[in-house]
Amino acid sequence: MSAKPAFDATELQAAIGTGRPAVSYDRAGRIRLITAAANQLIASKTIAGTFVGQALMAWLSSEDNTDLARDHLQVTLPKSHVTVQRLYRILIEDERQPENAALPCPPTPSKAKGER
Repeated sequence: MSAKPAFDATELQAAIGTGRPAVSYDRAGRIRLITAAANQLIASKTIAGTFVGQALMAWLSSEDNTDLARDHLQVTLPKSHVTVQRLYRILIEDERQPENAALPCPPTPSKAKGER
């Protein structure tokens, strides 16, 4: 089992600064922060970091008005009543159940009452 890669916050610190933040939190400043975070995720060379970092960069670089969740992360489904947030809560709850610890992937969520 290998150790987790150390997080290098150099680029993020450069964007934020030390002490009082040097970056503004206006729209352009927030986009700079997203860019710095995406680059750090990509540099982490982990599967999750690369996936999220590349999705963020593709979203930022897109010429069209694209949706991050739908078009780049591909976590929303057409006509689905199960929101990303609800599915996340189900997955987190499943991870807390010790009998599910040996499953290779999370079980498919069952439909809630009133859901079709």
